[in-house]
Amino acid sequence: MQTEDRLGHLLIIAATLFASLVFAIVSVATGGWSNRIQTSLLQFYQASGLLWAVGCVVLIILGIICLSLSAIILFARFFNHGKGRAILGGVLSIFSACVFIVSLGIFMGQETPQLATYGFSFALLWCAVIPAIIAGIVFFLLKVGWSNTHSKSKENLG
Repeated sequence: MQTEDRLGHLLIIAATLFASLVFAIVSVATGGWSNRIQTSLLQFYQASGLLWAVGCVVLIILGIICLSLSAIILFARFFNHGKGRAILGGVLSIFSACVFIVSLGIFMGQETPQLATYGFSFALLWCAVIPAIIAGIVFFLLKVGWSNTHSKSKENLG
């Protein structure tokens, strides 16, 4: 049955999306980005007035929103709704990983390795990238698997 075949895919996507969301939320909410920035990026912006810190936070929040939308699409697929939305979920997951990478690139451009040692929150955001990419790839595999089983059932009817 098609739903049973996809249950493993759905559980993998759920686990990777959850891990990526947790890593991203914790990284944006906690301090310890580097040895020079011991507060969260928003608190650092309030103290220093450097606009790049707000840019990083806004990009991270955009990534969290995209991951949340992917989770909503996944939730709908658990109940056999949103059949054509697997590609959208995959694109949103991979887009959020790209947004995280851009945010990390901005941070690394401002806090170069020669000036600072990167900390816990920085590493957590890097850890959010890999599960988001994996979730996006499995979303695409879910769509490809559904298309193949759907076309095979049409061939059996005709």
